[in-house]
Amino acid sequence: MRRHFDVLEEKRIGKVKDSDIFKKLVEFAKPYWKIFLFTVFLLLGTTVFELGMPYIMKSAIDRTLMPTARKLTREDELLRSIKLKYPGAFYEDMVVLYKLPRAAKKDLEAGKYLSKTSYFVLPLKKEFTSILKRFKLPYYEKGNLLFVEQHTIYKLPKKELRILRSEHYSLLVKFAFLYLLFLFLDFVFTFLQVYYLQYFGQLVMYDLRMAIFKKIMRLPISYFDKNPTGRIVTRATNDVNAINEMFSAVLVYTIKDFFLLTGILIVMFKLSPTLSWKIILFVPFIIALSFLFQKFARKAYRNVRRKLSKINAFTQESISQIDVVHVFYAMRKMIRRYREINHELYKANIEQMYVYAFFRPLMEMLRVVAVSAVVYFGGKGIFENYVTFGTFVAFLSYIDMFFAPIRDLAEKYNILQSSFAAGERILLLLDENEERRDGDLIPKQIKGKIDFENVWFSYDGERWVLKDITFHVDEGKTVAIVGPTGAGKTSTISLLARFYDHQKGEIKIDDTRIQDYEVGSLRKNTAFVFQDVFIFKGSVRKNIALWDEIDEKEIEEALKLTYAKEFIDRLPNGLDTELGERGITLSMGQRQLLSFARAIVRKPRILVLDEATSNIDTYTEHLIEKALSNLLSNRTSIVIAHRLSTIKNADKILVILDGTLKEEGTHEELLKKDGVYAKLYKIQFELAREA
Repeated sequence: MRRHFDVLEEKRIGKVKDSDIFKKLVEFAKPYWKIFLFTVFLLLGTTVFELGMPYIMKSAIDRTLMPTARKLTREDELLRSIKLKYPGAFYEDMVVLYKLPRAAKKDLEAGKYLSKTSYFVLPLKKEFTSILKRFKLPYYEKGNLLFVEQHTIYKLPKKELRILRSEHYSLLVKFAFLYLLFLFLDFVFTFLQVYYLQYFGQLVMYDLRMAIFKKIMRLPISYFDKNPTGRIVTRATNDVNAINEMFSAVLVYTIKDFFLLTGILIVMFKLSPTLSWKIILFVPFIIALSFLFQKFARKAYRNVRRKLSKINAFTQESISQIDVVHVFYAMRKMIRRYREINHELYKANIEQMYVYAFFRPLMEMLRVVAVSAVVYFGGKGIFENYVTFGTFVAFLSYIDMFFAPIRDLAEKYNILQSSFAAGERILLLLDENEERRDGDLIPKQIKGKIDFENVWFSYDGERWVLKDITFHVDEGKTVAIVGPTGAGKTSTISLLARFYDHQKGEIKIDDTRIQDYEVGSLRKNTAFVFQDVFIFKGSVRKNIALWDEIDEKEIEEALKLTYAKEFIDRLPNGLDTELGERGITLSMGQRQLLSFARAIVRKPRILVLDEATSNIDTYTEHLIEKALSNLLSNRTSIVIAHRLSTIKNADKILVILDGTLKEEGTHEELLKKDGVYAKLYKIQFELAREA
């Protein structure tokens, strides 16, 4: 019988480096690197458009809404050098500020070359001058421009003001259309980025799921003894989804955040280095807070994954064995146990929430303080004329953009840690040793001669389940193995199919060590019929063929040999009848008959029946007994049975007790010995007579 050990996976959690996990995941992404690079290109586009929109707003404000010229109060060598360098900005004693770079404007302001009065700049037109003269507003004609004082122009009626500032309105419309264009392009690029990013993620997840499932199919039986089904299913479902979130919500967007933050800093320093340096003072606090968050977050997220895996395993086990739960009326106990596990998951999620709830408000507080700093220092800069109103507005937008990815850092880190915790478990699964397939001998057909020579076997390397077992089975003969529960009967036949490998001695088939056979060819020549029959969801035909291409006539012949044809013909659609999950629509006896047909249709040279008739009703047992001569003829057969009446005609009977071979011989020979077999037979005979 299989033994279940403590789950070893949890003991290895935390010993895998994040870099190793990331490298392994990158291997799955490499085939689709072109798609990834395309998403990065789209990402750069969205970054440019997002950075450009506040700058467009700044330019629109400074060049259309606010006065853009000042009068020069004095002239010296420095001013003359600036005029020589930027002649297009100067009109006699007036200077158009937006035509000067930031450094030159700062020099003029610091040297007190500029008057306090600001002027709107208008093109020199007769219509404009007539309006100004009619309302007696002072103005200056300099070159091809008109300069009107800011405080006087607002004395005009709305109609005349609109005419006078028509050029500003026209420029404002152009900036608005440019802003909308950037907004539209940002939408298009973002749409394409999200689409191709999700496409990239799904391709990677597809390959990852296939790799996990292939690995599961190739793992040795011993792995499934140590790990609950629910935990294994979680690897291919929940954990893969967590990895997908990392690719679709963290990886590329982290790159975008890096470009965005870098771009914001560059633009902010270009607009106003003085104001930018004051904002940069918040960065060390942000970095320190992020490291503090990372320190506590990893442990919390890993604990959540562990508890989630535990509740999945318990849920799967409870549902798959619901009939046992109901038979023993253990619903309340199962609910109580589920409540305990669910409470553990609840506590783990609450601990994770505490970490998240601590980080997010602190980061939001830093953002508000930064905005306050912009308002104060930016407002002061406007008063002192080294910051324009457009720059002030742009800074407010950039501060929000700067803190947006940082505010989302907690959520992204949550996803990232969840992904690394899931990736760690996936990596541990993918690194598991596969079932040994070291043999390379692929015979066309095995004859069926079996030899066990001084075989010792242990599941855990400590307690011997089989001890010095030696016996011989001739080709085409039937051998029965009997003994009490836990004696080692099922372990013996499990070694024959190499579900496990023995530690000492030799097992040979046709005088060849089983390690020398290719595992697939060995099992194709060996068919097993177990006590617990599993029926797959699908048609009867599918459950017999098990995805192999088997001729219809061979299936019909197998059904006749096993007497399964009678009940299958009564099904609504015969072989094409769809069976429910675990064959719930069939009786236990019908499932056993179906499993016999499944084994015989492959024409195995070695047939193993492990308690195959223990759960069959009297009528079905009668059918099986009639078919046994057909089933066992011309092939080597090993029969394990508790009911000794079913194996009286075996060519040899082996009696195993506590892992050792106590007796062997025919039914009559063992009765004459008056040993273990004789005592077992007498007990069953007396019980049957009393019944």
